Amino acid sequence: MLSAEQLLTADELPSKVIHVPEWARDGDDEVMIQVMGAAAMSRYQARLQQAAREGGKEYGKEHIEECMMLQYVAACIVDPQTRQPVFDTPERVEVLAMKDGEGLKRVFEAATVLHLDDEAAAALFEKNSVTPPASAAGGSTRSNTDMDTPTSCSESSD
Repeated sequence: MLSAEQLLTADELPSKVIHVPEWARDGDDEVMIQVMGAAAMSRYQARLQQAAREGGKEYGKEHIEECMMLQYVAACIVDPQTRQPVFDTPERVEVLAMKDGEGLKRVFEAATVLHLDDEAAAALFEKNSVTPPASAAGGSTRSNTDMDTPTSCSESSD
């Protein structure tokens, strides 16, 4: 059994550098992702519940799936020096929402594998995975003007 000292001094959360060529700038396509800690996981779950309450009836399952992917990726991308989330404000999540959708999906899948730490479980998840948000560049062919995008997907519940 772990002692109090062992729990308090546990190593940092698992992380991984992945390549996201869809987001490459100046030849660099590396993004650091990290397993969500307890606080980040709680915020993520609260945002999903908020999206379900506020947008679920009006916008349906597709909106919840878009929020799920966007918030999950936002919580997992970290600054390599500080290990703090890069997309940590509603405004920054909106910036993430405008990035290439295939890149978003690539990060989502890699973060899922990192969280699950099991390729078989990740394969099962992939079978049921969601599509990139339509509002993301490179996402689906639906136009941004096809439906209003609710802000509950990126608003902080803190």
